[in-house]
Amino acid sequence: MIYNQETQLTQGVITRLTKSEIFLELYKQLEQSAIDAFDLPSDGSAISRMERMAQFSSLRGRIKYCREVRALLQHQPKIDGNFAVIPSDEMIDMLRGLISRVKAPAKCYDIAVKRRDVLTARMEDSVCSILLDMRRRGITSTPIVNENDRVIGVFSEDAVISYLLDDGIGTETLDDRLTISDISTYTTAFKRGHIIFRFISKDFSVYNAEKLFYSSLKNGERIGLLLLTETGQKNEPLLGIITPWDIIIP
Repeated sequence: MIYNQETQLTQGVITRLTKSEIFLELYKQLEQSAIDAFDLPSDGSAISRMERMAQFSSLRGRIKYCREVRALLQHQPKIDGNFAVIPSDEMIDMLRGLISRVKAPAKCYDIAVKRRDVLTARMEDSVCSILLDMRRRGITSTPIVNENDRVIGVFSEDAVISYLLDDGIGTETLDDRLTISDISTYTTAFKRGHIIFRFISKDFSVYNAEKLFYSSLKNGERIGLLLLTETGQKNEPLLGIITPWDIIIP
């Protein structure tokens, strides 16, 4: 789309906007949209805060570039009455896209590992077998589901270690005869020590999920997995999972 000039009506007078003015106006709209959508302070930091959010990580460099262009246009004097920088059509299009994205934030289901790709366990499964599958995938916990694909617990390396230590059993006795049902005391609770597992709706926003992760850390807890179901009830089939690494960006 080409933005040679746009018009606006001010006090009954039609004025023509340059690309630089269009850019500044769109940036202002983006800033206000971010303040409204993410409950950010109106102290000029909204865009830089948004830039650090997980859902915008793929656009981080471009958002930062827009901030730098805006600072140059806003704070540097014009040369012979003209802006020193003229934003490209692509940059203007990107700002429009960002505004739309902020007004309709991404849902957790959009970024979740979908059910078809989630490793799950059953009560009758061998502990050793599931541990080996988890090791191959590089994960430390996975949902336990029943015959209706409803999550009834979370299997983790921690659960196995707790079972072995509490029962005074050496790791050399860990073989295929041990099933998840045998250690169900350690897998059916959705809180183990400082680690918790939460159910959320598939329509839960990524921003609110990010807040969940950070607020749990402030409370001395850590969310191990977010378990997605249709409305966030644990008696519904599993639709996907989200780990802290899907949300929290260093």
